[in-house]
Formats: sequence, structure tokens, C-alpha cells
Amino acid sequence: MSNAHALLRQISFEYIPAVRGPIYFDDLQGRIYKTVSQVAAQSFRETSSTFEQSIGEHLEDLTKGINRALGIDTKLALPRDLSHIFERLDFLSGEKNISLENRGDGIKARHVPQILKFMADKQKMLQVKGTAPFSYIWGYEEPENNLEFGSAIKLADELREVSKKGPAQVFLTTHSPAFYDLKKQHGKTRLYQVYRASEEVGTKTNTQTDGLDSSLGTLAVLAPRMQEAIEEIRKRDEATKLVEEQAKRETNIVYVEGESDKVILERALALFFPAVKDKIHFDTKSEGAGHSYVLDMLSAWRSHQKHHPEMNKAAGIVDGDANNDKEDFNKIPDNIKSAKCFCYPKAAPIRAALAKGFKVVNDLESIYPAEIWKWANVNGWLECRKKKDIYPQAAIDNLLDGVPLQEDLIDDRWAVYVECKFKYDKKITCANQISEKPNDEVEEILAALRPFIKTILQYLKVEIE
Repeated sequence: MSNAHALLRQISFEYIPAVRGPIYFDDLQGRIYKTVSQVAAQSFRETSSTFEQSIGEHLEDLTKGINRALGIDTKLALPRDLSHIFERLDFLSGEKNISLENRGDGIKARHVPQILKFMADKQKMLQVKGTAPFSYIWGYEEPENNLEFGSAIKLADELREVSKKGPAQVFLTTHSPAFYDLKKQHGKTRLYQVYRASEEVGTKTNTQTDGLDSSLGTLAVLAPRMQEAIEEIRKRDEATKLVEEQAKRETNIVYVEGESDKVILERALALFFPAVKDKIHFDTKSEGAGHSYVLDMLSAWRSHQKHHPEMNKAAGIVDGDANNDKEDFNKIPDNIKSAKCFCYPKAAPIRAALAKGFKVVNDLESIYPAEIWKWANVNGWLECRKKKDIYPQAAIDNLLDGVPLQEDLIDDRWAVYVECKFKYDKKITCANQISEKPNDEVEEILAALRPFIKTILQYLKVEIE
């Protein structure tokens, strides 16, 4: 039992109310002093003594006057508890040093978990080796209050990180999908629906939360869109953080859809424009990048560059199936001042197939010569495309009407580009093997990329010898 009492004494419960007004923030800021003074008691005493001495020197005439008038030796001193001074502590932010008091309630709310985490981390420094560790529990009431949806999602992720990595376990009550969506995102989050069943039954708890959206007033038809919005905002925030790091590079960034694109483009740049190969960095994700990643990163780059005009330009390369998305991004006013999206060029076989109405995509692999496709087929790196995904609509309609397909409809010179595609996991295999070939062979294989890369370098204002 004595061990239980010792353990309970090490638990610190922090209640964060739904209404976080001036009184709450004054108290929270005042507690910063108590925390810091415990950790750095000696340095605080020395600082206070120095401050008092400085005040005494400036007010020496006053204290001497009191001594002469009253016969009492007097000096001025700081109060022993400075928490009331810390209650008036202010956080200045931005280029214009705007006071936290002049910020909106949403910005103030985002400060709360960081202040609490700071105090918990400092208090852990006071632990005596061998004693039971402090356990922190935060009881957060309606954290979404005064937060727009995007900020609520950021706070939800922040609280999850606090719960995952420390220092606290977080309990919260919420009506916002930004927070209860954490259950879908992360399996270790526990979600409970607490509701009043009836006057007779009272309050009940439900662990089956599949219909939570509609029961909390969110229309069921909006629930999927809400989920998409949450995912989009999280991807955007991730892109923003990456851009902030990448902007510190002295090189220009070119975002691409996958690892095979990165391998081939790096090889082509070093081969065709060796003098500038160290001035360009091709960026992608090891998995799940695609055109959405490229466009997210370009959008984040553009947003960041607005506030940092000294930044380099960035470019992105997407496959032809994202051409409409590319056009939509590039036509937004001022976007291409600092970030522009490009599509791979259409090689001759692709142009010929498209002219006949066949459905093909100009991607990285489409620029490879037919010999590379035949070589890839021999190695088992290709797979057949479905006919409904290949043929012109008119040919499909004729086939449904009983009219057989023309035997010569597909030209042998570009048949492989239409009828086959690279297996997803073999794109990087092929790219690596092409990259390892001698320069003269690679130059012939990747010839179509030379003018394309030159165009991108010109946009980035990278000087070519």
C-alpha cells in the first residue's frame, strides 16, 4: 500500500478547460516561474540579487532620504515569489513582435501544449535517481474551441505526439472529427462515445463508434469528404515542413513521382550537363509519391517562397495522366514565379499511337526506345494492359456491335507501348540497369531527355555552359 501511495504522489493531473480565457493563461504563465525556479534555483537567486543591486543604485537617493527622515535603514527588494510577475510574461512573435495578448484565441490555444510540455520536461529534471518517475495526465476539454479546422488537425497531431513520445497521457473530450479521426489514423488511440441514453438510463459509453459522424451532427454524406479534407491538410502540413528544410539547400529542387524518375534524371543530368549536376537535387518519396506528392510540394514551395523571396525556384515533373493537374497549377496567378510543373515529352511512338486514338501515357518509360521495351519484355518486366484501357472508344463500340477489330489497327513500330506497361516494382530495376550502362549507350537511350532537362534548367535560371 505504501508503494501505491508513493506512485500516486508522482501523478500530476493537468486540467485544460474548454474556455481558455485570460485568467487561465495568466495562471499558466505564472507557473512557468515556479517550474524554472525549481530547476535553476541558484541562477535565479544570483540574477535576482544582481537586479536588486541595480535597482538599489538607481534609487539610492530615495532610500537615503527615508533613512534620514525615519531613521530606518531601508532598501528595495524583489518579492520572493515572482510568479505574479511571470503572469504578465509575454510572447512576442513574427517580424513585428506582435504580443500574444493581441493574437487570436486560436494562436493562444496552440501555445498551451508547448507550455505544459516545457514544464513537464523541466520537472523531470528534478527527479532523484531511483525514485518513481513522474506521470503526467492531461485532461483536455474540447481542444477544438476557437480553432479553424486546419489548426485543429495540427493540434490533434501534436497531442498524439505528446501521448506517443511523452511527457503525458492525454484524455480529451471533443465534438470535432479533427480529433476523433485519430482513431482511424493511429490504431493505439482509444475512442469512446459518451452519451445520455435517456432520463431513466442516464449516461452510457459506447466503444462501437462506426456511426459517430452522424450521431455528433455531421451529415453522413459529408463524412467521407471530411476524411479526405483531413488527409489533404496533413499532407499539406508535411509538405510545408519538408520545404522549410529543403529551402536551406543551395541547390534547386526538382520534385518527381518516384525513385525510377530520380535515378534516370540524375544520370541524364550528369551525362548531358555535367557542369551543373551539383546544382540540382531531384526529390521524391521512396513509396507512394505520385503526381499528388509533386504538386503538393510545389504548392508548399510557392507558399513558403512568398515570405522568403530570396529562395531558389523549384520545378516538378509529372506523367502525362496528370497533365490537367499540371495545367491547373501553372495557370494560378504568380505560381510559376517560383514553382512550375512539367510533363515528360511525348516520344514519336506515343505521338503516333495517340494520333490513332489509342490510350497511352507519356511517362518516363515511354521515352525509352523500343529496343529497351523489348529487352524489358525478355526479362519479364512488362505486363499486358487490358484491351478496354487501350483501344479507341470507336473501336470498342464496333466490337460490341459485332464488328471485329482491324488487324492492322496497331502499328508494329509502337505496338509494345500500347499493349504493355512496366510492372510497378520493375521500373526501378530497369532504371538502375540503364543507369549502369556505358555513357554512349545511355546517351542514345535517354536522348529525348536532353532538350527536356535543358528547358527545366532554363526555367530554374541555372546557367548552362
